[in-house]
Amino acid sequence: LGRLTDVWLADRDRSANHAPSHKFEYKIQSSGASWVATKVLKNDGTTYRTSYALYDAMLRPRQTQAPAAVGNGRIITETKYDTRGLAVETAADYIDGTAPEGKLATLLSAAPGGTEVTYDGAGRPTVEKAMALGKEFSRTKHTYLGDATLVEPPAGAPAVRERVDARGQLVEKLEYSGNTAGSDFTKLTYGYDHAGRTTTVKDDDQNTWAYAYDFLGRETASTDPDSGTSTTEYNALDQVVSSTDHRKKTLGFTYDLLGRPTGKLDGKVPVVDGKPAPEDAKYLARWSYDTVAKGQLTSSIRYVGGKSGDVYATTNAGYDKLNRVLKEQYTISKAEGALAGSGTYTLTNAYNLDGTVQKRTIPAMGGLATEVLDYGYTDQGSPDTLKGLTGIVQNTDYLPAGEQIRTTLGVSSTAKWTEVNSSYEDGTKRLARQTVVSEGNTGTDSDVTYRYDPAGNPVEVDERAGASSDKQCFTYDGHRRLKAAWTATTSCATTPATANVGGTAPYWQSFTYDSAGNRETVTNHLAPGGAATTKYTYKTADQPRPHAL
Repeated sequence: LGRLTDVWLADRDRSANHAPSHKFEYKIQSSGASWVATKVLKNDGTTYRTSYALYDAMLRPRQTQAPAAVGNGRIITETKYDTRGLAVETAADYIDGTAPEGKLATLLSAAPGGTEVTYDGAGRPTVEKAMALGKEFSRTKHTYLGDATLVEPPAGAPAVRERVDARGQLVEKLEYSGNTAGSDFTKLTYGYDHAGRTTTVKDDDQNTWAYAYDFLGRETASTDPDSGTSTTEYNALDQVVSSTDHRKKTLGFTYDLLGRPTGKLDGKVPVVDGKPAPEDAKYLARWSYDTVAKGQLTSSIRYVGGKSGDVYATTNAGYDKLNRVLKEQYTISKAEGALAGSGTYTLTNAYNLDGTVQKRTIPAMGGLATEVLDYGYTDQGSPDTLKGLTGIVQNTDYLPAGEQIRTTLGVSSTAKWTEVNSSYEDGTKRLARQTVVSEGNTGTDSDVTYRYDPAGNPVEVDERAGASSDKQCFTYDGHRRLKAAWTATTSCATTPATANVGGTAPYWQSFTYDSAGNRETVTNHLAPGGAATTKYTYKTADQPRPHAL
């Protein structure tokens, strides 16, 4: 049927009976879900990590099954459809103890994450619910208003109304101060030419960004209210050959026959007999290719004072069969003094069969000895250990869905250790708590709890170390900008006041913004002698650089 079944990458020799790097298996059937199996060769060179994509009778994606990060189980994701074929429900990160297989799994309980979507009669989503263990934790509402669409997200993010013209081009965008539509908003308007290219973007303060194009649709000029007008020139191959900013500072560019950039110069590049003729003294940067491996970058060089000046270079001096860099060389100009060292530092890399880094050798420098970093991985390919001149990471533990829950640090397996433990929110996988414990110390060295609003903004960071504690609280305005930050001695839900602000390193600040989003004031409520406010002023829209402080 012409379907791909086996792949031998360049580091695998089929004639020598090497196992394929990837294998694919297919099954189309009416008695059950059709499936495609993908097998990826492990680092042992003989066994495979197998995952399945299953499809329903209409060949719509129905379920995926992948090996769990821990043990012999599987991670399952699932999609369900209504009678119109619209995806109305998804489930993610469901774990059971069965190995991945080409059969639909039955989810016996609510999945850790997922979504539920409701549609209108036109098949447009109207409500999207984010789910965790079968319970809704946030929702986004979509309202369709003819030529406009209103999106009202969870609390903590601004609602957005977008209006389009008869050609479907965005012409107006309102961002409301809050997660529901109201009378307080900021506005952007958009203009287009006859070809549908953006020509202007204008904000509430009448600051305007403008763009111009040539007959081939290439952008030739752009005007920014802060950086001014810049222009761009092209050659017959549509390559940028020069760009000029508002200071009349021009940069020139050269390319090889394959269109890859080879030079960046100060000023336009002269053309002699139809060919670029760059001057050595004008070079700012240069790139070369192919001399070590065909199609690959050989060196990237930055100049100060042209080719005869100070040179800073990165050279890829060796590639393997898969075009992964084996040897990196870094050259630092002698003008940097002791930092330059011998002038060139060489690092080497080695890789595993699955493409992960196996070793990285760092040369001696700055009084430090040469160090070889050895990377270890779990059977499922997750990072596990790291060793250098001494041990660094002795062990790493994961949840079946792949979240890193414990990292054990130590110079050896018998030396005293330090553990960093992490836990996560269901559904979002946002970091919820992190503790640090170490051998020989009683109690917990550090215990930090994180809390977020429904939109994902951090609203509380509560750190406890022994008898001391430090609870930081954050609130945001309707445009998701930081409004206040303080250290609390009570709940973060309590309005900050002198009586309830404290902690190890107490602070209490509040912020305001202007219509363009620039910070307008910062008030330090704990300043000696009473609250102190710092005000910021900016230029106006009729002046150059209106956002300049």
